Amino acid sequence: MGNAVSVAGGVFHSVAARSDGSVRAWGTGAQLGDGVGAQQTTPVPVCAVAHIAPCTAFLSGVKSVAAGAFHSLAARGDGTAVAWGDNDQGQLGIGHNLDRSVPIQVCAPGGCAGVLTGVTAVASGSGSLHSLALRSDGTVRAWGRNTFGQLGDGTKTGRNEPVRVCAQGQTAPCTRFLEGATTIAVGDEHSLSVVRPSADLATSIAASPEPVANGGTLTYTVRVHNYGPTAAENVVLTSPLHASVRYASASPTTGHCDTPPTGTTDTVTCSFGTLPRGGAATVTIAVKVRSAAGETVTDFASATSDTPHPRFGNNSAVITTPVS
Repeated sequence: MGNAVSVAGGVFHSVAARSDGSVRAWGTGAQLGDGVGAQQTTPVPVCAVAHIAPCTAFLSGVKSVAAGAFHSLAARGDGTAVAWGDNDQGQLGIGHNLDRSVPIQVCAPGGCAGVLTGVTAVASGSGSLHSLALRSDGTVRAWGRNTFGQLGDGTKTGRNEPVRVCAQGQTAPCTRFLEGATTIAVGDEHSLSVVRPSADLATSIAASPEPVANGGTLTYTVRVHNYGPTAAENVVLTSPLHASVRYASASPTTGHCDTPPTGTTDTVTCSFGTLPRGGAATVTIAVKVRSAAGETVTDFASATSDTPHPRFGNNSAVITTPVS
């Protein structure tokens, strides 16, 4: 068999994803996904989701595969995951414990009304009865046998649908969850993940007074909060001043600000240093308004960090103030 891009093996079977997105399996058991499970000494195509043997349509769009002891998993290019094989420990993640001899969609957490999405990789072990999925947001979902806490949800209760893996040091019921994961792996009775430190900076702006009189002083309060699971290193805030205002002053709660000369218009840049998880920094920027009544002035601020971010949409904020 040529063009294989991902392979995995369980106790009595092997599975391979090909470059065309199809999957082949060989060995014996429902984990072959061909709807029959009879011993196959050469690769056979895995059936499409929910098809019945003899299958006339076959699984497609697969990026990678994984194999547990007696089940198989596949991560698809559309961000979903499918599973097939033995399911006595809920290792298929389909909300019940019935075996499946052809692929079925892995459920969304909290119920099987939807399917698991955002999946970039799946994992299981050659002797394991549980499964993991890595999502594009750096979080991890787990399901199946949990006798030794291998699902990482703070319990030893088996799960037949995905649950979110807790953050390090948490105990059930967890209030923080694992983030920044880049790689997952599964042993017989344990799980592992490589985690990249990540920050999650959120920037907000308030202005006073609103509206502001022409010639009056407008004060911006810009706040940067780190909601990430780890500290944010070298946090820098930039705020380009509107052309119709003149810089007056800047007062940060930590760090320092590089400012334009008083009475000119340019960019205020504030360096806050390290913001710990849950930490925040604020800078108060005062400007003199030079704009006619009926017009508006706008302030924009954006925060960056040397620590990677899972989300960038909340790093910036903008506010528009009317001139009276």
